[in-house]
Amino acid sequence: MTHVYNLSAKALGITWHQWLSMGGCGIPNDSSAPQRLGPAAYWQENGVTLEQIAQACPYTGRSLARFAVEHLSRNDLVNLY
Repeated sequence: MTHVYNLSAKALGITWHQWLSMGGCGIPNDSSAPQRLGPAAYWQENGVTLEQIAQACPYTGRSLARFAVEHLSRNDLVNLY
């Protein structure tokens, strides 16, 4: 069965800086989030949240959610569908 990963309410409040600090991954190369939020290199200093990233590019939000489950073992950051 294929799962659809989405960030949980808890995850949506996490800043990009916090995400990277907990071992989170970068964004996919084909993400459109930087086109909407500016270069990812500035997200830490601008306090960009995972919610903003997921709203800018839902595909990227799902990729981050999948990483949270599969690599960080953080089921609390994900809603599975």
